[in-house]
Amino acid sequence: MVDEGGWLDEVLWVVNTDDKDDLEYLEKIVAQEPQRHKLLYIKGNKLSTNTYYKAWEYLEHGKYYVKIDDDVVLPNAVLRGPP
Repeated sequence: MVDEGGWLDEVLWVVNTDDKDDLEYLEKIVAQEPQRHKLLYIKGNKLSTNTYYKAWEYLEHGKYYVKIDDDVVLPNAVLRGPP
């Protein structure tokens, strides 16, 4: 985050799940720092490759956005030391 020497001043979470545990986790994140974390709910079916444009329609012109998918970070994808 910017105030900690980073580049981001806000995190916009595009909610694309029906998983109760994931939704509760997101709510906890937002509740801890609501000035930094926002949730964006898109009406209709879950977004996919061909429908993700719907999320872009809610973004503000003049801001930079970084899209990070849920499959970018995989636990134990990189092992330390020899296998």
